[in-house]
Amino acid sequence: MLHAHGGSRRMMHAALPAMPAPHSRAALLGRWLRHARGAVLWATLCALVAVNLAAAALAHMGLSQAQQIVGLAAVSVLTAAMVGGLALMFTARMSQDAQQLAQVLDALAYQDSVTGLYNRHAAMLHLQEAMASAQADSTGLSVVTFDLDDFKLINDTLGHAVGDEVLRLVAARLRDSLRPGARAYRFGGDEFVVICPCDGGFADPLRYGTLVQQALSGLTWLDGHELDLSGSVGVARYPLDGHTPQDVVRASDIAMYEAKSRGKGHLVVFAQALRLATEHRMQLPGGGLPMRACPIQPAAGASSSPGW
Repeated sequence: MLHAHGGSRRMMHAALPAMPAPHSRAALLGRWLRHARGAVLWATLCALVAVNLAAAALAHMGLSQAQQIVGLAAVSVLTAAMVGGLALMFTARMSQDAQQLAQVLDALAYQDSVTGLYNRHAAMLHLQEAMASAQADSTGLSVVTFDLDDFKLINDTLGHAVGDEVLRLVAARLRDSLRPGARAYRFGGDEFVVICPCDGGFADPLRYGTLVQQALSGLTWLDGHELDLSGSVGVARYPLDGHTPQDVVRASDIAMYEAKSRGKGHLVVFAQALRLATEHRMQLPGGGLPMRACPIQPAAGASSSPGW
């Protein structure tokens, strides 16, 4: 199946390494706050200079020593109060701005802008954490990858605005159906991933894959068109099918493409034979993961709507 938003998906993946990691964002905020403290120190230094200038001016006014001391004390108190107030205001403002910056950077680095789900970058981080926890507890987990069937037809016949609404609808259905501890992600285009960090997902991958498939499937009305959504689902397990986040996601992706090659609405659990077959296919001229285009068939009674 040909994927929509292929160019934007490649651009997003290419941009991900440039996104600030958690430790680099913390360093950025730390430098910002250090600069704020530096500004306060400069303000204090300027205040001291002002006090010295005031002292020199009082000395030239012919006042007694006692009067000079009183005047200098008054100037010092007023200057200190002004500097202290400005320092507090500046520090509070910088702290608020730093928090807002952290939220913006988190959204850019880890959130999909169309659906609000986590993105691929976040998935790899979360999967690494889930694997470490599973290894410590001697348990396993499942990764479910699914791709909407005929999504390109929606974009081609109804427009990308409706396609984005479909993506948001699928994201909402996933949120409503996730089991405790599970998380949903959009990897780009019409590809979604669910991480199921529990023994149940490892022991019964078909059941969890079916739950995800049922959540995304079904009739819906969008922009005056009735759409019968379905998806091709692949499931892989840690540690059975890979020992790194990249390996497990790759295995789940291979299983999903195998499901897609069998027709709409299929579900496949990864097996090593699939990996061998894919590696063999990659070595052939024009090899790669299977991609197929589906003919456009107008739905009965609505010539502008795709049939499923």
